[in-house]
Amino acid sequence: MTINNIIIILVVLAIVFFYIKKDYEKSVCILGISYVCLPVIKIGNDIAINSSYLLTLVCVIMMLHLIFSKKIRIDKTTIGYFAAMNMGLVVMVIALLVNGNPKLGDIIHFAGMEQYIVAVYSVATFLKSYELDKKVVYNKIIVGIIALNYFIGMVQMFAWNLGEKITRQLYIYGGKDAPINTVSNEVGRFVRIFGTFYSPTVLGVMSLMMLTYITYELMNDEEKFVPNVILYISSLGLGLLAFSKLTIIGVFLIWMLEFVVLLMKRKFQIIPKHFRTLGMTIFTFLLIGTLQYMIGLGPYVDYYYFKASNLNVAMKSRYENLIEDAHMEDVEENNQGRTENSQKVTGNLQDTFQIFKEHPIIGVGPGQVRNEFVGDSEYITLLHNGGGICFAIYAVFYGGLIISYYLKEKYQELFLLVAIGMGGISMMVFSYSCIIPFLSFCICREKTEKSN
Repeated sequence: MTINNIIIILVVLAIVFFYIKKDYEKSVCILGISYVCLPVIKIGNDIAINSSYLLTLVCVIMMLHLIFSKKIRIDKTTIGYFAAMNMGLVVMVIALLVNGNPKLGDIIHFAGMEQYIVAVYSVATFLKSYELDKKVVYNKIIVGIIALNYFIGMVQMFAWNLGEKITRQLYIYGGKDAPINTVSNEVGRFVRIFGTFYSPTVLGVMSLMMLTYITYELMNDEEKFVPNVILYISSLGLGLLAFSKLTIIGVFLIWMLEFVVLLMKRKFQIIPKHFRTLGMTIFTFLLIGTLQYMIGLGPYVDYYYFKASNLNVAMKSRYENLIEDAHMEDVEENNQGRTENSQKVTGNLQDTFQIFKEHPIIGVGPGQVRNEFVGDSEYITLLHNGGGICFAIYAVFYGGLIISYYLKEKYQELFLLVAIGMGGISMMVFSYSCIIPFLSFCICREKTEKSN
């Protein structure tokens, strides 16, 4: 039995143990951290499976217990999410059968999508049904995610051989080895930390979500100001250590959007606190950038913090010249700190979008029809898989949710959804298990709100 499977068994036993003991807060906290940080399941030497499937199976069992014990609580938001996402899934199935290239392996695609939907719905339902304080729960989840990612990240940065072995053993699966292979073959060290993921891009998305969440803890909970400052700097630091363009650009974009909303809502008393957060952001950039210079990463700092953080450059690198190691984004060439992949896939996002233009109504379902690259953009892939109908279903649900939160002045949920949406520019946010806890937070009512 591999170390992966031993860790997974122990974690699952811990989730079940606390659930049986009715310590639901600990059970949900461990579950949330696990969706983000748990290693992949290893079967033999060549087969690895995302551990989220097992976690979701545990969720289903816990949900059945809730149903039979008649303790389950539901509301319109969670039901709306479950219905809308499954409607989108049905459209993709029809698209695959009508316009796509159906194969037996497509069952895996749909199983993965459905387990994601069930997981988000389950975590949100646990929070409501057991009347947990979701902010207390998520503060603990974020502390756990930060701690694990810094531990693994520091090993990666300062002990290449050990870091590579840990990363390959725990987090690489199913053809997700392109980023670490590039690092190994062309750089020979982790200039960008991967954390508990197979790619620094995913860590960047996680960083942006966590710091967006903590922004509102900073503004709303003065009693815990110091701990929240530490969490904010730590969350942003992970994205900077990963040299994530999404984090570098996204933190300022979200700040500006928040500022506009505060002005529109005439929340003038909050604006000074908002500028205080901007000061913390600039301080973190200076702190992490200085440390990166001190350990010999100056060329990367110059590139990512300045050149690559140009919005046009960032979008071009993702959407115009998609390369095989897309998750690595672009890095400096040659001696100036940038490595470049020599191999390219057949096709790019333009090819994927072309498929959508040929089948604009319902798309062609998941998977390739002409060897096009499918992935690295939630939006283009959604159009490819489910066409305009599926895109409209998602837009109506999430757009309606954002408008509702804007009207109710629930800015933490609103801008966390915005952060997830930004993540969709560079990865499949509605497929990656690390998004599950944060999306659950967005669709979960406070325990003090009326449930329907």
